[in-house]
Amino acid sequence: KLETQNNIMKKICEHWELNKGKQTIEKMAKELGVSRSLMFKYRKLGNELGLCKYTPQECRAVTKKE
Repeated sequence: KLETQNNIMKKICEHWELNKGKQTIEKMAKELGVSRSLMFKYRKLGNELGLCKYTPQECRAVTKKE
C-alpha cells in the first residue's frame, strides 16, 4: 500500500509541475482520477519532500483560473 501511495504522490507532483498555472486543481484531479483533497495532501507532502514546488498562493491562483 505504501508503494502505491508513493506512486500516486509522484504522479500528482509530476502532473502539478507540468500543469500548474495552466489547469485548475479540479481538472488535474479529474485527469489523474483522484479527489481534490488528495491532490492538496500529496502536493503539500511532495513539496516537503522536494518532489514538487507548491505554495498556497499558487493554489489559489490556479483554483480561480477556470
